[in-house]
Amino acid sequence: MRHKSRDELDQILKEDSVQGRTKTTLHQWGIFVAAGLFMVALPLYIYASPMFDLPIREAFSQVVAVTLVGGLLLAWAYRSVSLQRRIALLTTHQPPPASKGNEKGAKKEREEAQAHLEKSVADLCCAYSLFTVNSAFVLLWLMTAFYFLPKFSTDISPSVNCFLGITAPALLLAAKGTVAF
Repeated sequence: MRHKSRDELDQILKEDSVQGRTKTTLHQWGIFVAAGLFMVALPLYIYASPMFDLPIREAFSQVVAVTLVGGLLLAWAYRSVSLQRRIALLTTHQPPPASKGNEKGAKKEREEAQAHLEKSVADLCCAYSLFTVNSAFVLLWLMTAFYFLPKFSTDISPSVNCFLGITAPALLLAAKGTVAF
């Protein structure tokens, strides 16, 4: 019998653990990045309106930078919330027991049930993270742009308000994504 090294044992344990089975897929990353860019772009309509009167053509590079940075920060927050929720659900829920039959068929049925449970939980957690992070982002953006920043200075420029109003809530959510939800 061959003795396994510590690294090999750690790898086997990681693959069998819940953390080892909860990887963010490329499809989920695509959803998270698209949703993050969309959510960050929405407040830009208000900044371009007569309320803030941000000159988009003159501040184009700043708008693009804020959109990209904020969108990626929100994508990271979505991922953090989704993974935390998925780990919590997979540790408390088990697939239904396999029907009685031959041992080989029962093992395959258990594996299929486990895969179906993990896929269902992943989809559910993806939707949960989109809802909670988007809700928190909108509330934090409204409070930052219309309450906190005007409290510091009444003559704050629209470009500074745009930058701080969008990136500060996105950064907060990305940093505290696993703790806040």
